[in-house]
Amino acid sequence: MVPAFSPGDLVFVERRRPRVGDHAIIEYQDGPDAEIRVIIKKLAAVTSKAMRFQQYNPDRVLEIPVQHIVRMQRVMTMSDLFSV
Repeated sequence: MVPAFSPGDLVFVERRRPRVGDHAIIEYQDGPDAEIRVIIKKLAAVTSKAMRFQQYNPDRVLEIPVQHIVRMQRVMTMSDLFSV
């Protein structure tokens, strides 16, 4: 997730759902018997059918259907915690 996060950065996971513009940990699976995958991305947009996430390396937008998302939680940095 460079440039948003660097290797070794300390981040915290908040249990509330992220808003557009927040970074998030997303757990999703492509089908009922598929393996659950976990990624960290920036929430770019939400529609009734899908959520779009910004990926930095390579730069692209990843779209995941809402029914494939198992859980999603906000990622917080030290700056978020201390309102810096």
